[in-house]
Amino acid sequence: MVPYGAQPRALDELGPMVKIAARNWPLLDRLANMPTPLDAERHDLVTTLRGAGPTAPTLCTGWDARTLLAHLIRRERSPLELIARARVPGIAGPAEEAMESYAKSHSFSDMLTTFDSGPPFYSVFGFGPTREALNLLEYVIHHEDVRRAVGQAAPRVLDQERERAVLRRLRAFARFTMRSSPVSVQFRTPDGASFRAGDGGRAVVVTGRPVELALVAFGRQRVAEVDYSGPEEAIAALVEAKLGT
Repeated sequence: MVPYGAQPRALDELGPMVKIAARNWPLLDRLANMPTPLDAERHDLVTTLRGAGPTAPTLCTGWDARTLLAHLIRRERSPLELIARARVPGIAGPAEEAMESYAKSHSFSDMLTTFDSGPPFYSVFGFGPTREALNLLEYVIHHEDVRRAVGQAAPRVLDQERERAVLRRLRAFARFTMRSSPVSVQFRTPDGASFRAGDGGRAVVVTGRPVELALVAFGRQRVAEVDYSGPEEAIAALVEAKLGT
């Protein structure tokens, strides 16, 4: 039995002989199917979406929960959606129409089941070595887009493994999402882990849990529960900056 309703993806990424071995040795089978931080985050996102309902607002302008879910599904399955998010000229319009058509032609419940099953084997987002790298922050940010759209939801308490995974991916991605930052930012967690992003001349220190730091790096500064320190004008510039694009 695979936890969290996830596909037995770890086995799918192994060779046929190893699959046979895993099924004959229960310990190896359990290790191969242990839920990863990515699996857990996807499952929790599905739970939040199901509880919110299809018409719930999100922080993504113009998207309700149904549209956001359609984006997540098509991102992992449609080359058109993937190209559109890379901002290739002339693709955004057709991709948006295709996504809206998908959302209207599938029930919310069916879409939740599809997304919870994970990316298909043929998707770049389902390829073993890149699954977490390409998907974890996408799931985390959109999860908070749903949670914090109405009021200020309290930060989630995540297990250490998932927090470490979020921080690990954020270190790699922040250099890209923060490239338009008007200030240099030192991201810092309460336990002292830190890294720098942004090329602006003035410096701001942003302290918070990994998910909160990710919200800042991906342009959700106003809903992130973080502490800022540095020159007031530099902090104001960072809070107002369009990041993550």
